[in-house]
Amino acid sequence: MSDLDILREMIADSAIIPPTVQYGKGVVVLDEPGAPDSSVKISDLPHECIVIKADKFKSPDTIFTEQRGARKRADYIVIAEVNSETVVIYIELKRNKGRAFEVSQQLAGAKCFISYCTEVGRLFWQELDFLKRAKHRFVSVAHTSPSKQPTRIERSAVLHDSPERPLKVSWARNLWFNHLASVNG
Repeated sequence: MSDLDILREMIADSAIIPPTVQYGKGVVVLDEPGAPDSSVKISDLPHECIVIKADKFKSPDTIFTEQRGARKRADYIVIAEVNSETVVIYIELKRNKGRAFEVSQQLAGAKCFISYCTEVGRLFWQELDFLKRAKHRFVSVAHTSPSKQPTRIERSAVLHDSPERPLKVSWARNLWFNHLASVNG
């Protein structure tokens, strides 16, 4: 089974956002929780992709303390197969800016959720290579409410493959998958 097939069996339908099709390409609109006028559209999604609303995973506050942000998680996770590779994109939306440290904790918490899913796939689906070779990308999208400001992307020479170094995007209404995933194709 492919990684995405396993995830489709594993993740409840209520936590999945099905992409729509516009101009022959996959599109998904991500809303910021609790702010209905705050959203971003991701276009050009690969045909093989799944979008998970990560905050559907209940906060582990009955197990973890609030120390070091262990209860936090990002808003969305996009997992796609591109050129025979699996790419996992963790996305945190902020109506305003948000504090960088808290955003990195939320992105790290979403990665912990995927690590949990990885172990579930390995143990319960007996797929030892499940998500093993996945590339991880971290994205922080700030100022998601309607604005006439131009989109601003904080470019860095370093790949956004760590919660501490996310790709930072501000005032965006439309984003493209390949840009977020840093892949071609």
